[in-house]
Amino acid sequence: KLGDKQVAAAEAIPEDMLLPWEEDGKIEGHDPHVWNSTENWKYVVQAITDKLAATDPANKDKYQENAKKYEQSMDETAAYVREKINAIPEDKRILITGHDAFNYFGKQFGLEIRATDFVTSESQISPAEIKELGEYIAEKQIKTIFQDNLANPQAINSLQEAVKAGGWDVTISDKELFADSLGPNPPVDTYLGVMKYNADTISAALAS
Repeated sequence: KLGDKQVAAAEAIPEDMLLPWEEDGKIEGHDPHVWNSTENWKYVVQAITDKLAATDPANKDKYQENAKKYEQSMDETAAYVREKINAIPEDKRILITGHDAFNYFGKQFGLEIRATDFVTSESQISPAEIKELGEYIAEKQIKTIFQDNLANPQAINSLQEAVKAGGWDVTISDKELFADSLGPNPPVDTYLGVMKYNADTISAALAS
């Protein structure tokens, strides 16, 4: 109903940068968690900037100037995240979470992503798949798995038990990751703050 007063900013992301969204064994559009890649989010920032500039042409130069500054901050953040992830031994760059929201993050920064919930937090893997994932964690001797701020704790606890049954003990991190939202306080109350926090948390747990 808003017409020209709204903009579907994520539609500015080129399709070849989007990942498929698989549900019930079928591809249903694209993974919606596009913000977990700074490369994707640059397109969103520019789409918002262009809309503001068109709506308020008297200040268009200021909008574009601010966007360039912010994109520079995004590039600096991406470099920071990459440095943190690269500190993890290559064979340990495996992120196990309770919510399948980090595939774009993994694609950009070189992490394999596994999760107990698929894409939406309502779509959970079966007990057989939990067992299989637990065996995989035990085989790879992954030290830490993660909750995120929207995940299903029962599934991640079941996964920990499955890992133990496979002959390995895995820790559930006491620091949750931010997958779908910001936090109330610094540093996780901004987008770039969340990106750095997630990188710090993942690296601290997996790099040792």
